Amino acid sequence: MNEMKEIRKRIAHRRGGEEDHQPLVFRLIYRGLMGIMMVAVVALAYLINDKINLVQLPENLSIASVSEWLPFDHWFSSTPKEESVAALPTYTLLKDNQYANGTNQANLILDGVVLHVEEKDPAKNSVTVRHDNGVIITYGHLNQISIKANERLKKGAVIGTFNEYVTLDIIKDNQRIDLTSALGS
Repeated sequence: MNEMKEIRKRIAHRRGGEEDHQPLVFRLIYRGLMGIMMVAVVALAYLINDKINLVQLPENLSIASVSEWLPFDHWFSSTPKEESVAALPTYTLLKDNQYANGTNQANLILDGVVLHVEEKDPAKNSVTVRHDNGVIITYGHLNQISIKANERLKKGAVIGTFNEYVTLDIIKDNQRIDLTSALGS
């Protein structure tokens, strides 16, 4: 009978018996992390299902309060989320190509890409932008510039500041045009 106990002990040792176990702290950490991962997988699966409705779940099963602070809204929508801009300042013509907008910030008139940024000295800085409608506008007479070349900007983005006025040199098809023509293009 004693030999059988010895044989069982050797078999248990080869299979990873009690002597080969990791310390208790490591086992607790491992099990805790595995539990956290399982909860995260279930929560993410529920939130994804909530957005794309693959499986119909019972009405009383809801974790909507969790989905409010996770950014899943734009992940599964086919239309891009539009940001609303409250009352963009409009430019009014002062004289020649000098405009003011009621603030000291030069705002982009339309969506576009920054072609060139020129920083000389205050009030002589300029930014050239190719807008999506083909119009190229050079915003001049700027004090400070807050953008870089090759940046893609949305309508209303602040490109810099000015003191009294900003100059707008507007070109379409190698010809100068006025602001209303540029907005209508």
